[in-house]
Order: sequence, then C-alpha cells, then structure tokens
Amino acid sequence: MNPSPLSTSLRFVTTCLIVGAFAGCVPRACTSCQAVTQPFAPTEADFANSFAVETRYDKAEQTLTVLLRLQPGYHAYAPGEKVGVPLDVVIQSQDGWRVRQPPQIPPGQKKDLGELGTSLVLTGDVPVVVRLEKRKADAGPIEGIVKVHVCADGACGFPQEHRFVVHVP
Repeated sequence: MNPSPLSTSLRFVTTCLIVGAFAGCVPRACTSCQAVTQPFAPTEADFANSFAVETRYDKAEQTLTVLLRLQPGYHAYAPGEKVGVPLDVVIQSQDGWRVRQPPQIPPGQKKDLGELGTSLVLTGDVPVVVRLEKRKADAGPIEGIVKVHVCADGACGFPQEHRFVVHVP
C-alpha cells in the first residue's frame, strides 16, 4: 500500500524535527510526494529575525496585550491549526495575578498549503489580549511565554518560545 501524500509529508516533517536539529535542515513542502531534506540557507529565510514581541499592560482594563510583530513574508499559525503549531500565550506569574479568560488570539486567514491541506495563518501585527486579575496590591511582575511557530512560503522554522516579563507599577 502506498502512503498518502499527507502521511509522507507528515513523516518527513517529524523526521526533520527530530533529526534536523542536528543536521541544520528545515522541512520543505514536497511537490512530488517524495520529501527531501535540504540544508537551511540563511538567504532563504531568517527565522531568528522573523518576529518581535512587545507587551503592554492596561491598568484600568486589567489587560495584558502581547503584540507579535511578524516581518513581511512570514506567518504564524492561528488557533485551530492542524498542520503547524498554533500561537499561544501562557501566563506563568503566580505572584498575585490570575488569568480571568484564556488569551484572545485572532482567528487567522485560510491559506492553501497544497498537499498539506489548508492552514489558518496570522500575518503582520498580531495582538493577543489576556484579561488578568490583580489579586494583591504588591503583586509581582507578569511573566509569561509566547509560543510561536513561524514559517515563510516553502520553509518553516522550529517552534519557539519567547519569554517576557512585564513590571506593573
């Protein structure tokens, strides 16, 4: 029985994620159903500089806005994504803060990935709003992690975690 194009691509992505970290490769969408591992070329995609994270706390609304700023030509994945790893913001502060609602992440736009199917992608500036409750007057800083999987057309970086700390007066 021949494997389907999707199972071939998923097996390749898994292999590249496991082995690729040591071989310096990134997964590439195959067009002929025979995936090939190719070396990463910095001129193709610069994943280390593909995004920035900014944070802002609104004391009156008790909301933290985490702004993911994706460079042109790059995208991240929205909630509900099945191929890539969806964007997430996790608040880790236990020192006087409580998350009132799950992070509000934009729904993204559908993008056709050929053999891999359809993805939900986020581009440009992506605001993620987290509603918090300050449970004590001398609460410490808000600490958290942005989990993001950034891709460009034809190549993906490895999922990343970006830590942040917001000092609230």
